[in-house]
Amino acid sequence: MLEVWLERLFSSCPLYLREMGYLGEMLGIRRRQRRYRKAWAEHCRRSRQLILAAAQRCWQRRLAVIIGSGWLHDVPWKELARQFQEVHFVDLFHPASVRWHLWRHPKIRLVAADVTGVLEQVWRCGFERRPLPTSTPSLYLDRADLDLTVSLNLLSQLPCMPERYLLACRSPHSMETLAWGRELIWAHLRYLEALPGVVTLITDVEVSSVRGVKNTLFGLPLPYEGETWTWPLVPGKELLQVVGIVDLKQALSRDA
Repeated sequence: MLEVWLERLFSSCPLYLREMGYLGEMLGIRRRQRRYRKAWAEHCRRSRQLILAAAQRCWQRRLAVIIGSGWLHDVPWKELARQFQEVHFVDLFHPASVRWHLWRHPKIRLVAADVTGVLEQVWRCGFERRPLPTSTPSLYLDRADLDLTVSLNLLSQLPCMPERYLLACRSPHSMETLAWGRELIWAHLRYLEALPGVVTLITDVEVSSVRGVKNTLFGLPLPYEGETWTWPLVPGKELLQVVGIVDLKQALSRDA
């Protein structure tokens, strides 16, 4: 399709991310969303609803940050732009159509950033003998005006593309990725706990398919409780169990 070709051509995706498969994955998400729009509608509605509930908990509404904004299918961006002084959408790169749609909005900023801080180093591990890097996320930790952060359908995906890339490269590190993937997930959770303001987490935790039920967090249990719903990622073939935690810090103090 012409539209897909244009997205691939004009999306500002760095070379190392293209080689790791992130651009293809982003375009694949768009294709699946269009194909299964009705099946995905409830998941998108629940995600937007949870984000708006989190916004209501903010004492001030200066800066809101959505990490993993993607195509904005599950982001109530118009409502957030009305409620907050500034809204940042953070992803590895932003599709051309999203940039075109929002470039003139006075309150919205599109931030291209690797929240793990290690993907370029992982890319080099595919063809160089060097240790897999340790993730110590720091994005926005110094922003005292940060009132809302949402990690959106991101947590389970953090290790997936690096693992596929290292396996495809037949890297000597490919056998280490299970333990490394768990460390990456824990690093993201610790990072979220350290951020100022209200922090919201939406993530899948299990996938059900013809092959059975599998934990999508590399075997780790999610250490918080929240709302749950199902997301038919591929209707009739793959069903995700999603957990939405409207206020991570409140859940943390309750579980402590």
